[in-house]
Amino acid sequence: MQIQTDIRHQVQQVMERAVGLGASFAEVFVEVNVQDEIRFESQQIDQIRGGTELGVGVRVVKNSQTAYSIVNTLDTAVLLTLVENAMAGLHQGTGITRSSATKGHIEGQVYHQLCDEPLPKVNYLQVGQELAAIDTNARKASAWIQQVAIQFLSHRRQILVANSKGVWQNEVRSFTRVNAQAVANRRGFVQTGVNNVALTVDEARLFERYPAAALGEQVGNTATILLDAIPTPTGILPIVVSNGRGGVLVHEACVHCLEADYISRENSVYNGRLGQMVAKPIVTIIDDGTMPDLPGTSVIDDEGCPTQYNVLVEKGRLQSYLTDRMYAKQLDYHLTGNGRRQSYAFLPMPRMTNTYVAPGEDTPEEIIAETSYGIYARRVSGGQVNPVTGEFVFTVTEGYLIEDGQLTKPLITFTLTGNGPGILQNIDRVAHDFELAAVMCGKNGQFVPVSVGQPTIRVQGLVVGGTRR
Repeated sequence: MQIQTDIRHQVQQVMERAVGLGASFAEVFVEVNVQDEIRFESQQIDQIRGGTELGVGVRVVKNSQTAYSIVNTLDTAVLLTLVENAMAGLHQGTGITRSSATKGHIEGQVYHQLCDEPLPKVNYLQVGQELAAIDTNARKASAWIQQVAIQFLSHRRQILVANSKGVWQNEVRSFTRVNAQAVANRRGFVQTGVNNVALTVDEARLFERYPAAALGEQVGNTATILLDAIPTPTGILPIVVSNGRGGVLVHEACVHCLEADYISRENSVYNGRLGQMVAKPIVTIIDDGTMPDLPGTSVIDDEGCPTQYNVLVEKGRLQSYLTDRMYAKQLDYHLTGNGRRQSYAFLPMPRMTNTYVAPGEDTPEEIIAETSYGIYARRVSGGQVNPVTGEFVFTVTEGYLIEDGQLTKPLITFTLTGNGPGILQNIDRVAHDFELAAVMCGKNGQFVPVSVGQPTIRVQGLVVGGTRR
């Protein structure tokens, strides 16, 4: 995939100007993003919107000081002025300065193509039919289904990242996501079934992997089942966490604390613990940005570094942190391919890609059967963690009571609290039913698509915050 000659020349000029003005490091990130969104509500397409955005982010570093500037044009004069202003704004000390500039479309400027690989177009007819099928099958679940809302999102991006150390990398990326929600209302008691799926493929392949009928049936059935939810018991209980999306628990409570910006600032409970046992030997945690088609997958990260298979915890022993270029240098640590940014408008930072707990040898049936009393958490969401202490709180929107080794009654939404190191130490069973799920990960105001995953696991001793109906 070849970058257009004129764009390559412009980017080279920008880096040369920054270095000529004294920058020890200069980076240019160029992005074209074609976006489409379709909303389906009230049994019809409610909204269609989309557009194309071009943006350029320029990072310059001098004397440990960083400036980051953005602009919405590839006009050479504007880019050079932006670099000159950024360099002029740098001062002694540490920290980040930020500026932005915009300019209207320039006559004749190419805004839709950075390289010779064309961006695909969304098949609106197919998407409309698939969303209608989700709606129809959700409503079949019961007469209590009152509302179904579905969102389709598509991003097709061309990116170029180049820096003054010789990096020239570019990539075409597709990302397709569907969020489905069904609301059941029985005599004023309202419950919701939710599911979201995403892949780095087009809409045809997404719906081939996740058939619309099954998505609709799942959210409708969940909303209906939860109408019988009972108040959740409180206290310290064993929690059996489902495969797939249950992996958000370890993602939030543990792996964020392994990102190198927290480590560098000594704001992580895992500072200085490389090589130490942080979990039982049955626990292995991996971050892998190379897995085909997954939301966190790409050939390169957003700094032009190849994505990698990184073993973070191996048989209970802490093996690695996750780095970007800046924090790898500060820690004198190797690059792991985890420099990610939401878009050209943001600086990169260490972020997860596809992160999961590796499968074990148990079966989920055995784990549940050997839990005399506890909770089965099927859908975990809304997590927050303090990386300094590792303390977290999560919301479980779909859970079930375990009594005498069997799943019994659905539970009203409840919270789980504890701390990350405690989770790892208290995972005492790991099944083999491995599965991955798509989520959006937020950090410092940036949201990027990732995968979370695990087999069914059991965590002893989490604090359950119950709710009343």
